Amino acid sequence: DKNIDAVAIVTPDHWHALQCIEACRAGKDVYVEKPLGICVGEGRAMVKAARETKRVVQCGIQRMSSAMGKEAADLVRGG
Repeated sequence: DKNIDAVAIVTPDHWHALQCIEACRAGKDVYVEKPLGICVGEGRAMVKAARETKRVVQCGIQRMSSAMGKEAADLVRGG
């Protein structure tokens, strides 16, 4: 559908890579929930598809912006 600019992939984890790659090939920008993929090869294939099609792909990791995530990062940085 040419009226759709972007998609959000929030399906079960094992579908993320395939759907992301196909969305890029269809000319859509992509927001994909974590995990990005289930192996390094899937991640590389997603990056390759995004680069070849010049699409924007973002992976959501909301936990990193939570108060608990900040506290954990501060603890690690503090040794």
